[in-house]
Amino acid sequence: MMLPQHKEQSLRQAQEWKKRKRPTIDAQEQERILQEIGQALQGKTTVTLTLFEEYEDRVISGVPVSYSQHRKTLRMEIEGEPEWIHFDDIISAAGPDYY
Repeated sequence: MMLPQHKEQSLRQAQEWKKRKRPTIDAQEQERILQEIGQALQGKTTVTLTLFEEYEDRVISGVPVSYSQHRKTLRMEIEGEPEWIHFDDIISAAGPDYY
């Protein structure tokens, strides 16, 4: 039998093991990502982004609306709702030609 506090600690420790490290994106891939986003922003077309999250990547599709170089964020409309994306979280981008 396990004490409740030991069970909690065991669960927290299991979560910590599942955490992933942010991948390193090389300069060439960063440039390609920025080109895809720039084309979608200019053409008001949908772009699909893969975002890094600690436990599992998240894939979103939407239309880029604006960006802030100062804050390094991108505002996208996803299913009619605005969402701010931090550029550091983007690990890949694909325009409509890829899907």
